[in-house]
Amino acid sequence: QLDAESWYSVTPEKIALAIAARCRPTDVVVDAFCGCGGNAIALARRCRHVVAIDIDAAKVEKARRNARIYGVAVDFVVGDALVLLKT
Repeated sequence: QLDAESWYSVTPEKIALAIAARCRPTDVVVDAFCGCGGNAIALARRCRHVVAIDIDAAKVEKARRNARIYGVAVDFVVGDALVLLKT
Protein backbone atom coordinates (compact mmCIF):
# COMPACT_ATOMS: atom_id res chain seq x y z
CA GLN A 1 0.00 0.00 0.00
CA LEU A 2 1.34 3.40 -1.00
CA ASP A 3 0.14 6.94 -0.46
CA ALA A 4 0.29 9.61 -3.17
CA GLU A 5 3.78 10.80 -2.19
CA SER A 6 5.20 7.29 -1.95
CA TRP A 7 4.37 6.48 -5.58
CA TYR A 8 7.16 8.93 -6.47
CA SER A 9 9.63 8.11 -3.70
CA VAL A 10 9.51 4.35 -3.21
CA THR A 11 12.47 2.39 -4.50
CA PRO A 12 11.32 0.05 -7.29
CA GLU A 13 11.22 -3.52 -6.02
CA LYS A 14 13.82 -4.82 -8.47
CA ILE A 15 16.30 -2.14 -7.35
CA ALA A 16 15.53 -2.69 -3.64
CA LEU A 17 16.18 -6.42 -4.07
CA ALA A 18 19.48 -5.70 -5.87
CA ILE A 19 20.56 -3.47 -2.99
CA ALA A 20 19.55 -6.12 -0.45
CA ALA A 21 21.51 -8.76 -2.36
CA ARG A 22 24.70 -6.91 -1.41
CA CYS A 23 23.99 -7.64 2.27
CA ARG A 24 24.87 -10.81 4.14
CA PRO A 25 22.22 -13.01 5.77
CA THR A 26 23.83 -12.24 9.14
CA ASP A 27 23.57 -8.44 8.75
CA VAL A 28 21.55 -6.16 11.01
CA VAL A 29 20.49 -3.04 9.11
CA VAL A 30 18.67 0.23 9.73
CA ASP A 31 16.47 1.88 7.11
CA ALA A 32 16.51 5.38 8.58
CA PHE A 33 13.84 6.90 6.33
CA CYS A 34 11.67 3.90 5.48
CA GLY A 35 8.55 5.56 4.10
CA CYS A 36 6.13 2.80 3.07
CA GLY A 37 8.78 0.14 3.51
CA GLY A 38 10.08 -0.84 0.08
CA ASN A 39 13.76 -1.04 1.03
CA ALA A 40 13.06 -2.39 4.52
CA ILE A 41 11.01 -5.25 3.10
CA ALA A 42 13.67 -6.17 0.55
CA LEU A 43 16.34 -6.04 3.26
CA ALA A 44 14.23 -8.21 5.56
CA ARG A 45 14.07 -10.89 2.88
CA ARG A 46 17.87 -11.11 3.02
CA CYS A 47 19.17 -9.88 6.39
CA ARG A 48 18.94 -11.25 9.91
CA HIS A 49 17.27 -8.16 11.38
CA VAL A 50 15.91 -4.88 10.03
CA VAL A 51 14.93 -1.76 11.97
CA ALA A 52 13.00 0.78 9.90
CA ILE A 53 12.37 4.34 11.06
CA ASP A 54 10.16 7.10 9.72
CA ILE A 55 8.83 10.30 11.23
CA ASP A 56 5.45 9.90 9.51
CA ALA A 57 3.21 7.52 11.50
CA ALA A 58 0.84 7.03 8.55
CA LYS A 59 3.71 5.86 6.34
CA VAL A 60 4.95 3.49 9.05
CA GLU A 61 1.47 1.98 9.31
CA LYS A 62 1.46 1.41 5.54
CA ALA A 63 4.94 -0.10 5.80
CA ARG A 64 3.74 -2.48 8.53
CA ARG A 65 0.87 -3.61 6.30
CA ASN A 66 3.21 -4.04 3.35
CA ALA A 67 5.63 -6.12 5.43
CA ARG A 68 2.74 -8.36 6.52
CA ILE A 69 1.73 -8.82 2.87
CA TYR A 70 5.30 -9.88 2.03
CA GLY A 71 5.52 -12.07 5.13
CA VAL A 72 8.66 -10.47 6.54
CA ALA A 73 9.57 -9.27 10.01
CA VAL A 74 10.72 -5.67 10.40
CA ASP A 75 10.93 -3.63 13.61
CA PHE A 76 9.23 -0.37 12.65
CA VAL A 77 9.75 2.76 14.72
CA VAL A 78 7.91 6.06 14.42
CA GLY A 79 10.38 8.83 15.10
CA ASP A 80 13.02 11.19 13.79
CA ALA A 81 15.93 9.02 12.70
CA LEU A 82 18.35 11.94 12.99
CA VAL A 83 17.49 12.21 16.69
CA LEU A 84 17.06 8.50 17.44
CA LEU A 85 20.36 7.46 15.89
CA LYS A 86 22.32 10.02 17.92
CA THR A 87 21.52 8.13 21.12
